[in-house]
Amino acid sequence: MAEALRRPFVARRLHRPALRHSGIHRERTCEAAGRTWRCLAPATESGRQSSRPFAQVHGAFLNNRLTIVDTSRIWPFTTRNTFNSRLNLMHALAVRNLVLHLKEHDRIKDAQGKARIGICTPYAAQAKLLREILKSHALDNATVRASTVHGFQGDERSLMVLDLVDSVGERNAGIFLQANQLEDSGAKLMNVALSRAQEGLVIVANLTFLDQKLPSDAILRGLMHDIQRSAQIVDVKEILALCPVVEDLKRFGSQPELDPECLRTGLFGGRDFAKLCRFDMENAKQSIVVFSAFITQERAAQMGDLFRQKIAGGVKVRCITRPPNRNGTIPEEQGRTALKALEALGVGIDLRNDIHEKVVVVDNTIVWFGSLNPLSHTPRTSELMARVDNAGVASHLASILSARRRSAEELERGVFTEPENPRCEKCSDWSVLVRGKHGPFFSCVNYPRCNWTQNIDAPRRRKN
Repeated sequence: MAEALRRPFVARRLHRPALRHSGIHRERTCEAAGRTWRCLAPATESGRQSSRPFAQVHGAFLNNRLTIVDTSRIWPFTTRNTFNSRLNLMHALAVRNLVLHLKEHDRIKDAQGKARIGICTPYAAQAKLLREILKSHALDNATVRASTVHGFQGDERSLMVLDLVDSVGERNAGIFLQANQLEDSGAKLMNVALSRAQEGLVIVANLTFLDQKLPSDAILRGLMHDIQRSAQIVDVKEILALCPVVEDLKRFGSQPELDPECLRTGLFGGRDFAKLCRFDMENAKQSIVVFSAFITQERAAQMGDLFRQKIAGGVKVRCITRPPNRNGTIPEEQGRTALKALEALGVGIDLRNDIHEKVVVVDNTIVWFGSLNPLSHTPRTSELMARVDNAGVASHLASILSARRRSAEELERGVFTEPENPRCEKCSDWSVLVRGKHGPFFSCVNYPRCNWTQNIDAPRRRKN
């Protein structure tokens, strides 16, 4: 069994788990949850006939009472807020599209006007992000409830969407997902999450990531393995295609030549991202903030002229990336030269020891995000980016990506566009944000030659 678990991921299926206690039968792993998914299994397996086809109740796209939306093919990134809670913007976008699809088919409320849909997730940060996104589409929490699993205790919905969030960017699956004993809090949470659905259950998950990271004896592994026997498995690209981006792209005027698949799914490859993101930046009126895990001289030179023009016009430009000695396979001196070139133009530079976010925020409204590094990618890359035009999402993301906790008032004043790292007080070079075991702090980029450090809260304490 251990050898089977190490085999390459096949056909988007989680491998059969080896439970720690051989005497625990799979039907006992989470009893209420088990009853739920067995009740939701299609009639062909359960032997029962449904009074109404599920698609007639919940919209044409969902033709099965159990659906798994697999996000593996686009490798969405998970990040954390300042409270260490996880969120996944690509998952949130997929859930939004699913909800808007159901709204279009008039499946948000039942005949009595009662809300049909609930969205639950193990993480508070993801629940808040989902509420922000849905609010921008006039869907408040009373209409479509998005909450943590705890919030759904004692509640049920006709259709439940369970967003598991965990994906690339995390070393391991979350502690709740790793539960292997019925008494574990994670097992109890999964029991609640999977037993809230009355008629249909949709699970949004990166199955490849879970297959690689879930322990072999995790209860969730067993449940997902069994659920897949009855579930309809849908590629997330099909969900993203439910809300075409053609209308959103009309603001670009005459359309540059784009890959038809980009227009269908809203996922942009290297060439198309470069064209459209540059257009957004050219039209920036206030700010451009770029998060990129790596930086190259070539990309810095390509962006240099644009940044120079925007800064001359009063636009604030800030770039957040890794220090030159952690810049992947790029020689340290080349990384330092690229950073110096941008800084000479007036770009604010912040360095972080570990960064996997790939994000561009323009005018605190437009957000580009995905798996492509804005300051190092080439047109030949197979990685993808998505675009959201939403001030609420941009503000929420800014609070998450900030090194310090920021209030809504601070974000409105534009602190997100200002560099956060102080200069080294010994050698006046850049500092690097490091997340140590006792909390985040700033260290000189020239460490160990320069041993200057500063607690992240030190500047705030000095002001007081």
